Amino acid sequence: MVYFYAYLILLNSYTLVCYGLDKMAAKRGRWRVSEFKLHLLSLLGGWPGAMLSQKLFRHKVSKKRFRRLYHLMIFINLLLSASGFYLLKTVFSLTTGPS
Repeated sequence: MVYFYAYLILLNSYTLVCYGLDKMAAKRGRWRVSEFKLHLLSLLGGWPGAMLSQKLFRHKVSKKRFRRLYHLMIFINLLLSASGFYLLKTVFSLTTGPS
């Protein structure tokens, strides 16, 4: 479980940095972080970092298409997470037998 928490902390930190770099690049007219990468990071579990970044940097908050896809990534992530936890619970309850 420690590895899972470390994964989430690192992923959300990386997501926050990516949003910050993208905002800085947007202001300076430089190479940007792709929206695909930002959505992928959210899907993989970095959506809390993305949410914080959007509030902190006021970045990607007015793009309706981006916001819709972002919310879809959160929904898919939560759905897959809940399904995974349910599956793990079921598998472990089958292997340990009745209490």
